[in-house]
Amino acid sequence: TTDTVPKLATTSIEVPGPHHEPVTITVSGVAKGVGMIHPRMATMLSVVMTDASVAPAALHAMLSPIAQRTWNQTSVDGDTSTNDTVFLIASGASGIQIAAGTPEAVAFAAAVEAVARSLARQQAADGEGATTLITCQVSGAADDHDARAVARSIVSSQLLKAAVYGRDPNWGRVASGAGNARLPDAEMLVAAGMHRSEATARGGRLPEMDVDKMRISIAGTLVYAGGPLEFDRPAVAKAMDAKEVLIRVDLGIGGGSGEAFGCDLTEGYVKENAEYTT
Repeated sequence: TTDTVPKLATTSIEVPGPHHEPVTITVSGVAKGVGMIHPRMATMLSVVMTDASVAPAALHAMLSPIAQRTWNQTSVDGDTSTNDTVFLIASGASGIQIAAGTPEAVAFAAAVEAVARSLARQQAADGEGATTLITCQVSGAADDHDARAVARSIVSSQLLKAAVYGRDPNWGRVASGAGNARLPDAEMLVAAGMHRSEATARGGRLPEMDVDKMRISIAGTLVYAGGPLEFDRPAVAKAMDAKEVLIRVDLGIGGGSGEAFGCDLTEGYVKENAEYTT
């Protein structure tokens, strides 16, 4: 493994006990993998554990869309391999049963997603050779699926990754990444919760987009709104000199939103992989 730090996350929720007393349920996770990371997860392993009692079918139904919104929205280098696995394991040690369709199940799923999101962000931040975590948040899309596709395409762009490393507030790299976006294939859309007939029709299609309506912000500064804006380039470059660079894109079309996580592309990535062999 080329991880430089452990990836750990934990959270807890309170649910009613057998006599309506509050009982704490814990969700914790670990993960490894910081190279060959791209949608479909690739060379990464993660185990998320809970002391709740949850049926395996319910766990799978929760985990599948959560993985699409977190790990499958992460890209370090655009490469993949065969070794992608996420487990969600319930020990039942707390004695508390979480039944599907209940308010407790909704709260539990949110806790699982919080752990998954934290682990995915940690993996992106520790990407091979990386110095900066890139978070792209997309709003105003036709739906969440379109938003996630655009965010994923932006953080996957090698040109955008290099621009972030160079602290270059280049809105063109963001717009180009958005323009290259495609929805994932039908199977991944189904896993994200889309009905199969719609997924079959939309898989691999372009998200709905209009550059005249698009707004792009880099590190807190609006740099594009239907066209390039005047902005203090040195000040934005200085703001990009941080552990995390936030890119926001508003498509101006609908209410869909989504996010994706990546990292900058550095000489360290090339050096590490030039010297690595198996």
